[in-house]
Amino acid sequence: MLTEEQFEKMDLTPIYLNNKLTEEIQQGFYVYLIKNQNNYYIGLSENLSVRLQNHIVSNKNNINRGGELYVLERCWDYRTMRDMEYLWIVWFYINSNCINASVPTYKIRKGLLNKNSIKNTNYKKFIDYGVIKGLPILERQNNIAKSDEEYFGQNLER
Repeated sequence: MLTEEQFEKMDLTPIYLNNKLTEEIQQGFYVYLIKNQNNYYIGLSENLSVRLQNHIVSNKNNINRGGELYVLERCWDYRTMRDMEYLWIVWFYINSNCINASVPTYKIRKGLLNKNSIKNTNYKKFIDYGVIKGLPILERQNNIAKSDEEYFGQNLER
């Protein structure tokens, strides 16, 4: 399981802490993380300012009760943002208490994830510097995807 020490080594940019915006949000494609106690939620947005306001208004994922929002990735296009969201959801699901409703493993298990999406990302840097252990990423495959258990060593379906 992800420890607080490991999380701190990620040195993620905090955007929202103690019910306050801590940094101006630039336009762009973002994969973000909401952390509340030991629960983690991963999301994506092309307009993070508006998305954060939606979370605050609805108090989604208890963001108004000690929730913190961090930027996991700032991406250069929609496809990269989507691929990185898939990777981060699965990574957090395996390594912590990830509360996302669905765990999108198919593209990873089938080898459909664009490996170029991983270049120059925090995910890649964290692996290179030993901060996290990465997920096995398959090359493009034409055969049937393995099950979650065969591929990740555990069943990730809810």
